[in-house]
Amino acid sequence: ATILDDHNEPRIPEGKLKIEDSQPDQESTLSAEANSSFLVRKSSWTDKALVHARKQALDLRTEQANQIIARRIETENRVHDLSQKAATNSLEIRQLEQKRRTMLEREGAIEDIAPSEAETKLAKAKAEQTRLLKDLQESGDNLTKFKIDEEAAKTAVERAEEEYTTALKAGIEPETK
Repeated sequence: ATILDDHNEPRIPEGKLKIEDSQPDQESTLSAEANSSFLVRKSSWTDKALVHARKQALDLRTEQANQIIARRIETENRVHDLSQKAATNSLEIRQLEQKRRTMLEREGAIEDIAPSEAETKLAKAKAEQTRLLKDLQESGDNLTKFKIDEEAAKTAVERAEEEYTTALKAGIEPETK
């Protein structure tokens, strides 16, 4: 027996049977009346299952590619933000170093003076710059990885599209939901 859906297409109960278990056998299909449009040959139903499987593979590959693209875009934005913060921080360091030199010249002091407020700010800014540059390097490395993964995902999607198109060209329409 074959379970048919509303469009008289073979339907497989989810999680219960494999495609092979639910297909009509060759004898029952061939012995049916010739004009019985709701019965299909085993090979035709196998083709429909193949088309459906190809469509699911395409959908999965597309979803995976979209997730990778989203992570790449997110990482690009992070790299951009970190670059801007690093540039701002670098400017702040230059200003603090200039302020420090001016103070030392004005006071006639030498390099070994006790830490002032400007020197404390300078040390913090340099530590922040080191952290930003480290984060920027890590994000840049991640971005490179995501670009490689994205190219591989795009190739997988193209291959899945070709397989799906080839299956459709075999004369079988995809199942409608």
